[in-house]
Amino acid sequence: FGTRNFSYQQNNSQFWVLYNGVPLSIFEYAMPFSDHQHLNAALGVFAQDKWTLNRLSFNLGVRFDYHNAEVPAADAPATRFTPAQHYDAVLDTPDWKDISPRLGVAWDMRGNGRTVVRFNYGHYLASESVATATANNPLHTRIGSLVTSTSRTWLDFNGNFHPDCDLLNSAANGECGALTAPIGDPNSVVHWDPKVLNGWGVRPSDNEILVGLQQQLRERLMLDFQWTRHSFGNLFATEYRATPPNAFDGFCVTAPKDARLPGGGGNQICGYSDLNPKYLNETPNNFVTAASNFGNITDLYTGFDVSLTGRFGNGGQASGGMSTGRERTDYCAIAGVAQIGTNTDTTAGKIFLDNYTGNSINNSGRTATGYPSALYCSVTPPYQPDWKALVSYPVPLWGLNASATWQNRAGPQILANQLVAALDTTLGRPPSSAALSASLMAPATQYEDRLNQVDLRVAKSVKVGSRGRLQGTFSVFNLFNANSILQENYQYGPSWLLPTLILQGRLIKFGAQLDF
Repeated sequence: FGTRNFSYQQNNSQFWVLYNGVPLSIFEYAMPFSDHQHLNAALGVFAQDKWTLNRLSFNLGVRFDYHNAEVPAADAPATRFTPAQHYDAVLDTPDWKDISPRLGVAWDMRGNGRTVVRFNYGHYLASESVATATANNPLHTRIGSLVTSTSRTWLDFNGNFHPDCDLLNSAANGECGALTAPIGDPNSVVHWDPKVLNGWGVRPSDNEILVGLQQQLRERLMLDFQWTRHSFGNLFATEYRATPPNAFDGFCVTAPKDARLPGGGGNQICGYSDLNPKYLNETPNNFVTAASNFGNITDLYTGFDVSLTGRFGNGGQASGGMSTGRERTDYCAIAGVAQIGTNTDTTAGKIFLDNYTGNSINNSGRTATGYPSALYCSVTPPYQPDWKALVSYPVPLWGLNASATWQNRAGPQILANQLVAALDTTLGRPPSSAALSASLMAPATQYEDRLNQVDLRVAKSVKVGSRGRLQGTFSVFNLFNANSILQENYQYGPSWLLPTLILQGRLIKFGAQLDF
């Protein structure tokens, strides 16, 4: 338990904006103030037992979790531009109770310990402290629930560099225009469904299944295989209730002609939507609820790992293997409903973010402002294996110990985003937002070249005195000086696909360590 106290400060209650020395506007602030969230309980009780039946071993467990947080009653002090305000307590944000089973089974197939099959199941919960309480705090500005700053135009008619107007008056007066927003007024735009804040088994979660095989091929040589499945559930979604479904106009964009685009470009890409301008000034009204209320939502990871580990004479060892996996998402049940806006992230699974790039899901075909679109709402990336190997061996010559590592990884995904305003569209009008963007290629379809990297290290130890030891090392990072692309520019234009980060060039390092 504990209390989070976050204070918002501004050095001055106002600041002035000048352009080329000419007064332009004034910003006013309703600060300082603080918001508080209290964690009442983060309780976990776990029971476990282990059974052995012939060649079968069972690990059984169950965990009870109770999580409760609240927003204490708060008083915001008066500032230059706002009166003192009182906010009542908001209790049970959230009040979650969960029972999570765990099961582990190991089977010694032949009874000699050389072949073991294992199975594990676990139900895990999304991490939480006071993030949900913070999202429900009426004082917390990050969800836009309180207008803590606003601006107004300023025309310095007499050139005295002083706003000759009443800054406490929100209407236009003197040299100052009207405030763009009523400073200090509550502006709650997000409301939470009590069914996702309270109850049993509503907390975002992950159901994990592991199936593995470990086989001793010969003495000091071991093969290991494991298949993994993560199914993320109890995801949240935010319903945008301020506008009706017909508030969004569907349209297509025409991709530029470019040999690097699918099919050489020039094709129409349909499935986008844009808010009709007549709804732009609607008062926001967002409702956080269970994503399953809108249909079947899928966020599923599957992958497998294979590794081979061996030891040989004189202390040498070698290991290597392959690891691959993919996360398949399908939120078409949400994306196809026009009044659905953005979706709430959870640590268990993400709907609103593109899981393959970490970028805003306009990379998956949705618009930058979160308008609904069924385009690319279901993404299944290919399996792309990562290969790794390590060898370490004591060289008899001069008592050296040499080691080397090799890795071969998938390159970054290739994306092409373009502002809708810069494209030919069937919208028939400028988009409602200048930031509206479109994806010119489907996600998870094209990737840059794979990364190949080899690192080398040689070490030698010598005794120093009766109790000391000195170790000298010589290391080479990126032995073959590969210049693999790690990140690149995804915005379509003259600098599209220009690398923004490449693998660090060859690095040679000498080191010494003295132990005594």
